[in-house]
Amino acid sequence: MQTACPLSLAVSFKAIRDRENAIAAAAAAAAAAAAAAEPAAAKAAAGSAAAPGALDEAPLKAQQQQHQHQHQQQQQQQQQQLQQQQQQQQRLQLLLEAFEIELVLASNMAANENFKEGAAQQSGGGQRGCGVSALSVEGTHALSAAMRAAAAAAAAAAAEAGATAAAAAGGAATG
Repeated sequence: MQTACPLSLAVSFKAIRDRENAIAAAAAAAAAAAAAAEPAAAKAAAGSAAAPGALDEAPLKAQQQQHQHQHQQQQQQQQQQLQQQQQQQQRLQLLLEAFEIELVLASNMAANENFKEGAAQQSGGGQRGCGVSALSVEGTHALSAAMRAAAAAAAAAAAEAGATAAAAAGGAATG
């Protein structure tokens, strides 16, 4: 039992890390694309300001471009917050699945051990197998209840983080 449990948790945590790295790489690529688009917009603004008839419109266009740039930054911040929230929810879901797998493994191993003990006692003429299985079942139920409580706490934390991110996004959109 001790060798099976850490292995499945390690696999789950590796999957979480891989997913986080992929999301971070995508965010970095999006930031690089936005940074590359910014100088092109500045060159276009400089080119239109240099035109002979556009001197009166240059301040207005610059202001519009600045407003668009601020709007794009707000959208990027909201997208990053949404990605972080989704990443946290995915992480919690993977952890919950890992806990469920561990519970099934522990239950199966306890049942297998109880079966072996019961078979050995029947061949030896003993009738004591019920006490051991009752303890294992109680332990399994306690583990299941603890996992449900941990999952509920994690879901509450995710909901709180989501509400905080939504409030911050709402404040950024109005500001």
